[in-house]
Amino acid sequence: MTTPLISVLIPMYNASAGVRPTLQSIINQTIDDYEVVIVDDGSTDDSVAIARGTFPEARIISQENAGITEALNHGLNHCRGEFIARLDCFDMSLPDRFENQVRAFENDLELGAVGGHMLLYEMDGFELGVCRFPISPEDTLAEILNGNAALPHTGAMIRKDYLLQIGGYDPFYNGREDVELW
Repeated sequence: MTTPLISVLIPMYNASAGVRPTLQSIINQTIDDYEVVIVDDGSTDDSVAIARGTFPEARIISQENAGITEALNHGLNHCRGEFIARLDCFDMSLPDRFENQVRAFENDLELGAVGGHMLLYEMDGFELGVCRFPISPEDTLAEILNGNAALPHTGAMIRKDYLLQIGGYDPFYNGREDVELW
């Protein structure tokens, strides 16, 4: 079995309405050197069946409901890729997301994580606008020092060895699971 470059890590809880478009956005990526690891956090709806039907190659790991940080840590232990691409159910990636993020890592070997801006939509498809995140190192540091996210976690790509080096996700921050990453 070949080791993938990217592991797409998706926590899932009762996401029957959102898992299909999320997985479709992965299928539509311009590069295909990835695996998909979904951690079902005790869903009681048909999320798992929809995920299996949409992306049969995905590895679906089930656990009792324990929250997003536990789901992410559980999934991280099953990821084989050099990079972890985070994506939540109900979120979608543009087709060139993985390609652009991998290129950023190739251009700067010291990067630990990369992200991007987000387009925000209502569930009915109404576009709310663009959520912009800092680009320069100075602006990024200012956001971190102000207690804000430096980049959107759900669109981030992170070096797996970086995540493992810091011990994964701290369960104390359930719901703000990325606060210690940046």
